[in-house]
Amino acid sequence: NRGHHWDRSSGPGGVQTTGGGFGAPTRPPPLSDEEYTNSEQAECDPRLVEAKSIDQFEMLGDASGQSMPFVYAESTPMSLKHLLKDSAVRQLLCGGCIITIIVVLVIVGVVRGGSDVSSQDSETVLSGKSDRPSLSPTVIDDEILNQARLLSGDIVYVENSPQRRAVGWMSTFDIFDTLGGPDWAFTQRYALATIFYSTAGESWLERDDWLNPTLHECNWTSSLSCGEGILGQPSIVVGVDLTRNGLKGTLPPELGLLNQMQFLALANNKLSGSLPQKICNLTELAWLDLNSNEFSGGVPDEIGDISNLGHLDLSHNHLMGSLPSRMYDLQFLRIALLSHNAFSGTLATEVANMKSLTSLNMQSNLIMGMVPNFESGALPSLDFINFSDNLLTGTFPTWILSLVTRQEIDFSHNMISGEIALPTNGLNNVLGQGDTSSIRIRRVDLSHNDFLGSIPVWAGVLPTLQEVDFSNNRFEGSLPFASGPADWTSLKYINVANNRLSGAFPSYLPQNLEKMDLSWNMISGGISSDLCDMPSLTSISVHGNPIGGSLEDFLGCAHHLVELRAMNCSLTGTIPVGSLSQLSNMELLGLADNSLTGTIPTEIGIMSRLEKLGLEENSITGTIPSEIGLLADLAVLRLHNNKLVSTIPKELGELSVLELFTLIGNLGMEGGIPVELCEVMVRNKSNLTRRDIGCEISCDCCTDTEGFCSSS
Repeated sequence: NRGHHWDRSSGPGGVQTTGGGFGAPTRPPPLSDEEYTNSEQAECDPRLVEAKSIDQFEMLGDASGQSMPFVYAESTPMSLKHLLKDSAVRQLLCGGCIITIIVVLVIVGVVRGGSDVSSQDSETVLSGKSDRPSLSPTVIDDEILNQARLLSGDIVYVENSPQRRAVGWMSTFDIFDTLGGPDWAFTQRYALATIFYSTAGESWLERDDWLNPTLHECNWTSSLSCGEGILGQPSIVVGVDLTRNGLKGTLPPELGLLNQMQFLALANNKLSGSLPQKICNLTELAWLDLNSNEFSGGVPDEIGDISNLGHLDLSHNHLMGSLPSRMYDLQFLRIALLSHNAFSGTLATEVANMKSLTSLNMQSNLIMGMVPNFESGALPSLDFINFSDNLLTGTFPTWILSLVTRQEIDFSHNMISGEIALPTNGLNNVLGQGDTSSIRIRRVDLSHNDFLGSIPVWAGVLPTLQEVDFSNNRFEGSLPFASGPADWTSLKYINVANNRLSGAFPSYLPQNLEKMDLSWNMISGGISSDLCDMPSLTSISVHGNPIGGSLEDFLGCAHHLVELRAMNCSLTGTIPVGSLSQLSNMELLGLADNSLTGTIPTEIGIMSRLEKLGLEENSITGTIPSEIGLLADLAVLRLHNNKLVSTIPKELGELSVLELFTLIGNLGMEGGIPVELCEVMVRNKSNLTRRDIGCEISCDCCTDTEGFCSSS
């Protein structure tokens, strides 16, 4: 091909050269536009042309007489080997490979994720259980959205609202065509889904099959009760019981859409916010229990619309304000439990209209003013009345004393004053007729008020009365037990502590009495030995009375006692030798702040159930018996301010549950705290202190500094 001219354009590593060459293919003549359009593209392989300047040959001249360099060129087919020799090509290929790998990995991840979702959905349908309803629905059906809007308003457009999430679940997952059925079918399913999302259903303790898209809602859980439909299948929700199920959040107004519901129990959860007014749309409701939640605000006045309501429990919440006037319209209401809230205002006279009421509990509220003095026939069915821990004032209403045909009366912790006078009818009529068959009163609590006068003797003739608490008042006179064995026949518990009662310790006590508290009065005359003849009596509290006398007459025969509190009673004499061996049932023995002398009997080790022993502030002498170490249940040992001597027995280190040990004020003690006792106290996280032990003995494990002893 000598004599053919060619040009090489500049490129990577190339140099543009013009000249004659051997070996280069002849360049075909250029085609016209028409020839190019009509021609078929010839297949040709890409080729590599290499040219070399041949310096040793003579220089040739062209037609113009100018000399040109002599170049040798070769043409070979293009191959991968040739391309890879170029660094730019290699970089391009590496970048392309990396990009390709990334794209492939992304595609695989997407495909596998979609496969997992499909697999999950398949498993959900096959198993018939939706364990995790979607929080972010992928579909919103316009028809479902519009129907929900008619029920809930524009809140269905608010992202993440319970109503919006319910619409999303029905649009995305639900396979039931509720729109094609009766109106209540959609309403019911939508309302339940809204309740689920509004009360954090995802974290309920028991979810069962709630929001299972393959099941009718009546088959989601046993916590839903349903009435039968046309074909005999459960279809309409009539009861919801989600007690103690971890609900939190607020009750949505959609709850009121379940207007056939007769039973609703959501007690012992963490529901908050106000009671929705729409709940009063549940006009068929007979049982409403919302106790032990965190509801606030007032009770809707429309509660009077729930005309069939028979049981209402709103206790242990943060509700406030006056009781709505229309609540007194609930003619079928039998039980009203409204305790432990912040209800205020006065007790309205309209409460007398509630003829069916059997139990009214308003404990721990802010009810003030006087209790209305109804006619004796008011509230004819009332069995339990509790207005304790309020702000009631005035005198005690006499109509309440006519309620002896009821069971419990509690007006404790108020500011009621005056004497307790007998009513002119009611109780007088019952007692005057001598027929006590209608009397059912079991418990009366008038403690922590400002009552005056005598404790009413008439209480003793009530044959069913079991518990009486008249403590923390200003009652005077003697104990009301002097009338003899014909009275107080059923009494098991009486508390008259912190009054101004005086006279001798009663020679007669009711035979069925189990617990008696006479503390902080002015009773004297010693503790009667008649207590030995009362096997039912297990607890006596007489501390703070100038009773006097000794323990010898009754302590040795009181084998039935479990608790004896006789501190600060002016007792004298010794702890009778042999008496403690009879107290095998004793768990608490308090004889502090008396004038007892003598030693601690060694037989104290027989009192195997003893948990608390208080002998402080006496004149007890001798040593600490090592037998105390046998009292395995002893948690409190108070021996301070006596006249004990010698050392602390190491056996006290056997008291494995000991939490409090006091010894200060026994000037004859010496030695140190046994290592075993230190270990017990440290193990029980009840470290000894110098203020408890004193400075007469060494104490390596006392937690306070020696400064206490140096300053004292």
